[in-house]
Amino acid sequence: MENYNKILAAVDGGFTAESAAKYAILIAEQCNAKLDVIFVITKDLDEKDVTSGRLSVERLVKYAISRGIEADGQIMHGPVVETIKSIVETNNIDLVVSSTRHKDSKRRYFVRSISQKLMRSLTCSMIVVKVTRPGKTLHIQKILVPVMIGSYHADERAYLISKLYSKARIRVLRVEKTSRVSSLLTTHDEKLRLRSIGRELMQPLAKELSNYDIPADIHVDFAPNYAEAVLINAAAGHFDLIIMGATKWDTIRKIVQGNPVEEILRKTSCDVIIWHPGSIYKI
Repeated sequence: MENYNKILAAVDGGFTAESAAKYAILIAEQCNAKLDVIFVITKDLDEKDVTSGRLSVERLVKYAISRGIEADGQIMHGPVVETIKSIVETNNIDLVVSSTRHKDSKRRYFVRSISQKLMRSLTCSMIVVKVTRPGKTLHIQKILVPVMIGSYHADERAYLISKLYSKARIRVLRVEKTSRVSSLLTTHDEKLRLRSIGRELMQPLAKELSNYDIPADIHVDFAPNYAEAVLINAAAGHFDLIIMGATKWDTIRKIVQGNPVEEILRKTSCDVIIWHPGSIYKI
């Protein structure tokens, strides 16, 4: 796994985006990476929006520099997705950090958002952040990592976790989807067997985490609803952050169509990161 050497934080002048950019600062600090903070001025923004965006860039760059990070701010004009894509390709950006937008009239955070369009378009890795507790960003103590298949890009997933780790407790969660009836009928021995298989499937990620001296609690849960299982684990364990990976386009479509991401973003009381590796990692 190569390092994140160049990181781009995209902001829109809002509090949510500025708070999410703190994750970019945290990762840049841990990676000793160059950080660019960008605000794109589009035709629909008024003078107040533009002023808010400029001030947000200035605050973030100043804060990053105060933490010893090489940082620059950029104010650009044009369509957001095309402008950021051009900067990523021109400057060989390794990671883009963006925020979920404010929920719209249909209570959506991610579907059809600028962040989702960026994730579909960019060739580099990207994380989309929903910040629920702004003050917790630099003080993460518990991280929940729901994983469908542990071998998918385990190296980069573990690398990202290591940059957010800071001695946090890590739980890797695999949800075995079952109906409520079959869950009740499954014998104790069968559940033990399925848990053993689930833990084995998570070993590639556990092994990569061990390379960073990160111990992981591997937990296998049985539930009819994926989002519900993640939310219950997050709430019961008092986790500060959920890191969800989207590693294949058909996986992204299944997640979005089934809406577990939307449900988790809407209902969780902790921060959420949706992570996708760059095209170099696509299967």
